[in-house]
Amino acid sequence: MPPSISTRAFIQWLPNAPSEPTSTLVLTSTARTFVDIRIPLEALHLPENTNPSHVEWAFAGRSTSHATDGKHLSQWHHWVDSTTIKPEDVVDKGEMLEEDAETGLVLEKGEMVNPATGVLTGYVEGWREGEVCVVPVPGKEVVRGFYEELRARGVRVGGGRAGVASGGELESRALETASSRLSVVLRHEDPARRSRGMVIRLGQHCQGVMRVGEEFAYERWEWSREDGWRRTALSGQLSMPCDVLTILGEEMCTDTTVTYGNEDDLTWRCVEVERFQGHSLSHHTTC
Repeated sequence: MPPSISTRAFIQWLPNAPSEPTSTLVLTSTARTFVDIRIPLEALHLPENTNPSHVEWAFAGRSTSHATDGKHLSQWHHWVDSTTIKPEDVVDKGEMLEEDAETGLVLEKGEMVNPATGVLTGYVEGWREGEVCVVPVPGKEVVRGFYEELRARGVRVGGGRAGVASGGELESRALETASSRLSVVLRHEDPARRSRGMVIRLGQHCQGVMRVGEEFAYERWEWSREDGWRRTALSGQLSMPCDVLTILGEEMCTDTTVTYGNEDDLTWRCVEVERFQGHSLSHHTTC
């Protein structure tokens, strides 16, 4: 399956009426790695939101699907979760129905823990699939300047085509192009520190989640023609390399590492990269 950008139109916790109290965005790679962030609408426009409670639910992991008895069943295996330090225990599964021709929504029904009650509850969700936009690639001078900024901050980027990080010349065929459709996944895990994190950039969106012990954080970034890349939501005190993917996404390969963090540097590894040319995606446009 191709990567997808999904926004939620409504959720109905049965037997209640449907509503949409959040801004919910899910980025999913071709390998079915996902980051799902659900921000209460009242918290969405807080520019310096550092309160971890300003999220209804945020999690990352990998999804699986299979067909049985004529039904298309999906399960989301949580690897990082805002609600628990044991994400593997979360039950999150549902049946995916065909897209409704009238509304354009894909319906999902099943059962999962209602974050408001902590109780496993039946639900119906309506999802809208978004377009993966073409995003201009930063010029060489922008990239070089950003590398200098990262070095000043103590951030280290190695491997892949990140030649400047080791003092060499920048070697990037990507910078020879004017724009790209890109899917990149960075992953962090350090059992000794009880830390995990996932960041995904897909087209014009980038978002990440991270947990270190009892602390949790998320970030959401969006690109627009008017503003370029801009962080649109933030919660928690932990640092994650979303900004690196917005500028250096085209520099990433699956051997790239990013050492990034607060007081203790944490290593993130690029585990997925996919570049789309021509008509590789069913939905694509220039935003």
